[in-house]
Amino acid sequence: MTPPVDPNEVLMTGENSFIRLSTDGGKTLTDRFSHWRVLWCPDGAGHVLFAHSTRRPSPRPRRSSPATIASS
Repeated sequence: MTPPVDPNEVLMTGENSFIRLSTDGGKTLTDRFSHWRVLWCPDGAGHVLFAHSTRRPSPRPRRSSPATIASS
């Protein structure tokens, strides 16, 4: 199958949502989460969740492939 774009260009198609948490009514942020749903990119489709917390060390980003999602 031919890629839908020029393979020499760095492109991605997908969605990105954010969640921000605060313990003081929004004056400061304690936690931030960013979920990426990649529909197409040169490395393939998948999901990733970036998490950042000032209350505990952040885990490394996790990426799941369509095969991983289907088997879980």
